[in-house]
Amino acid sequence: MFNAWGTGYLEPFSAERVTFGTIPIVDLTFWALMLGGWLVVRYRRRRRQGAGGPAHRVYRFVWLLMVLHVAVQSAQGYMLYQQASERYEQVALSADFIPGVFTVIGKSGATVDLARGTWWTGVTTQTQLHSQETADLTQLFETNPKAKTLQEWSPFVVVVDDEKRLGVYDPRFYRNGQSFLFEFMEKSGL
Repeated sequence: MFNAWGTGYLEPFSAERVTFGTIPIVDLTFWALMLGGWLVVRYRRRRRQGAGGPAHRVYRFVWLLMVLHVAVQSAQGYMLYQQASERYEQVALSADFIPGVFTVIGKSGATVDLARGTWWTGVTTQTQLHSQETADLTQLFETNPKAKTLQEWSPFVVVVDDEKRLGVYDPRFYRNGQSFLFEFMEKSGL
């Protein structure tokens, strides 16, 4: 729910995905906290020659730090989301691997901006995408049903309609000139 994939809490009654985008899909902070807790417990046990000690207290503290991390990330993401909501018709967030850094994806009309930054430094536009909103996607959805699912599950999509292909992609996963969530059909033979 806190990552960019989201979750379908209301399924099967609704296809609406609940996503905040405030925690990366793979959060290295979680891994570091868990590893740190495990190392503390292991070090304490070795020092006491196997006596153990209150490992549950260490792990509770690790959980507390993880909850604090989610709260701080979510607060920062909320502030960025509110700032972007004033400029765009639709907004989505995607947390980066570095804590506190987000990609704000904003859509106004057929233009989608990908801006990266933090709440304390502000965001700067990295990429501007143009969506072909007037394209007829009926044949795409018939040919590639995954494209229809992608359109339903994404907060919004970018429509590609060029001489080679017709497709939709989720701009939250746009990296290095392409999105790995891209469903399309070739136009050859149309």
